[in-house]
Amino acid sequence: MRGKKVIGVEKGKLTQCEKIASAEKVTLKEKENEISKISEVLKYEKYQLSLDAQPIFISHNKCLYVKREYFEKALKLIENETPSQVLKWLKLNNATVTATQFKKIIKENAFSALTLNKGKENPNILGMNKGLGLVATENSIELYAPKKHYQKFCAVEKNCFKLNPFNGSRMIVDIIERFGPTRPILVINSIGVVKENLIKNTKVSEAEDKLHVCSDSGQETVCLKYYEAIVDNLKHLKKSESTETINLLKAYFYGGLSPTDISSKFSEHKTISNIMKATPLDPHEALYTLQIASDKLRSL
Repeated sequence: MRGKKVIGVEKGKLTQCEKIASAEKVTLKEKENEISKISEVLKYEKYQLSLDAQPIFISHNKCLYVKREYFEKALKLIENETPSQVLKWLKLNNATVTATQFKKIIKENAFSALTLNKGKENPNILGMNKGLGLVATENSIELYAPKKHYQKFCAVEKNCFKLNPFNGSRMIVDIIERFGPTRPILVINSIGVVKENLIKNTKVSEAEDKLHVCSDSGQETVCLKYYEAIVDNLKHLKKSESTETINLLKAYFYGGLSPTDISSKFSEHKTISNIMKATPLDPHEALYTLQIASDKLRSL
C-alpha cells in the first residue's frame, strides 16, 4: 500500500482514537490533530522502537525474540552464517527473551499501533522485488523474502503467502528438503529487474531428478542425484576432509585437474569415486549442484 499512515497512541485511549480514525469525510490532518489532543502520538517507527524485543526468524521453522539492540546485527548474521552459528552468537550475548517475556513486553507496552487510513494501491514495480524468490506448486506459493523484503511483506494485511526470511543457497536447500519429489514445481530465486529476461529464463521442473532455478539473469539446474551423493558421502567426514574433496571436484570441473588426475585420486579418496558416479555430464550443472551441496554441508 502507498500512503498508509500508521501512528502509535496510548493504549488507554485507543478506543477514542479508533473512532476518530474511522470517521468519514475527515481529512488525514484533521484526524491526526484530533488524536494528538487526547493521546501522545508517536510515529510508527518510534512505536516499534518503544518495544524492547522483536521477533526474528532464524530458519523457516524457528522464531526467536531478540532484544532491540541486537536485532540489526542478528539480521546481518542470518544472511551470512548458519542457523547454529547465529543461535550461538545470540546465546553468547544474552540477546534473546523467552516467548512468555515477549508477550509480557507487548502487553505492558504503553502504546499501540493505529492505522489512520487505507492508503492507495501501489503498482508493483519489478525492480522493487530484486532478490525476492518464490516456489510455486499446483497447491501453494511461498515467498523467500530476505532483508527488507521480509519486513515489507510482514506489513501486508492478510498476506496469503507463506514467508521465508532467507534466500540464496539456503532457499534451494530448503526447497529440496521440504518439497522433495513434488512436481511440477517452479523455482525463482530472484525475480530481478528485467521482465523479459525473467520470462525467457522461466522453466518449470517436471522431472524428479532435476530442479531448475530461474532468475532474470539466467537459469541453473540442480542434479538431485549428484546433490544427494555429495551430501551423503561427505556429511560424516571431518570438515577438513570434506573441504579437500570439494576443492578437488571444483578443480576438476574448472579444468585444473584432468580426468587422469581425478581418477588417480579414487584410490586415495573413496568418496570421490562414489560422487563421480553420479556426476552430470554438464559441468555447469555439476558446479552449481556442488555449490548448493557445499552450503548444505556447512549448515550441518
